[in-house]
Amino acid sequence: MSVYKMFVTESASAAVVTASIDIQKDGVINCITLGVLSVEAGATSIAYTVSAEVSFSGTPAFTTNDIRNSLCQASVRCNPYTTTPAAEIPSIPFCVIPALQVPVSAGERIHLHIQSSTASLDSASAVAYLFVVDGLESRRSDRRR
Repeated sequence: MSVYKMFVTESASAAVVTASIDIQKDGVINCITLGVLSVEAGATSIAYTVSAEVSFSGTPAFTTNDIRNSLCQASVRCNPYTTTPAAEIPSIPFCVIPALQVPVSAGERIHLHIQSSTASLDSASAVAYLFVVDGLESRRSDRRR
């Protein structure tokens, strides 16, 4: 079993930020965990959303229907508040997708994307873990039949 960790941070921009890894051995992804952290240190007059996605694609598909290369996505929405809190207010949604059977090939690239809906956000981060059972039949070996 191989465990792959991906981490990405976005700060004060509404741009997409991506982290990528290469799968080292043929195998099967049997579990994915994805967490999104959004931190706003002061009062904010706008609502915002932070989205993260684990995908085979180098381009995120946050709002695309029927996309075939997205493995999972998580989002957090924070509403406006007018009083500065005594401490930073983190929002941390976390999802676990067990019992997957997604074949992957050695050298295949997996991406973690993050994007917020506003450039005024203090910071946002995402972390994903992929649990891959090594040596099982991959998509490449499946195509050879």
